Amino acid sequence: MSKLQKQRILRWGLVIANMLAIFLFSGQTGEDSGELSGLLAAILSKAAWLGWVFQYINIRKAAHFSIYFLLGIFTIRAVALHTEQTKARIGAALVICFLYACSDEFHQHFVPGRGPSFRDVLIDTAGALTSIGILTVVSWRRLKSSDKQVAAGQTFG
Repeated sequence: MSKLQKQRILRWGLVIANMLAIFLFSGQTGEDSGELSGLLAAILSKAAWLGWVFQYINIRKAAHFSIYFLLGIFTIRAVALHTEQTKARIGAALVICFLYACSDEFHQHFVPGRGPSFRDVLIDTAGALTSIGILTVVSWRRLKSSDKQVAAGQTFG
């Protein structure tokens, strides 16, 4: 098995694992999800500065944003192994994350005490878009920096 094949398996494996985690969290009943959110908020609010932060954010919405932030990272890195075109990478990763967010909300329609929310799709997509944007800018800056080093003869060989 080639190095590229191994990387594809690893990177797409991370995408699938993240999607599985999202699916499992979405499969919790409204009551179970509320208890988990309450427990997490109680634990995190013990830290003085986190207590202040959690007065202003909704723990559930922060969880949506965070888990899709990770999905965005994993997805763009997996897609990057298939194309060198930046716009294609961004587009494909964003579409995958958006469609998964839609399917996640559809799934919640069938879970007791839960329901679909287009607002959650937007929050999920914003999380993915944020990480995709950050990684794209970091990658672009690295590439630009390495081009300058090559032009100045500052490479190692």
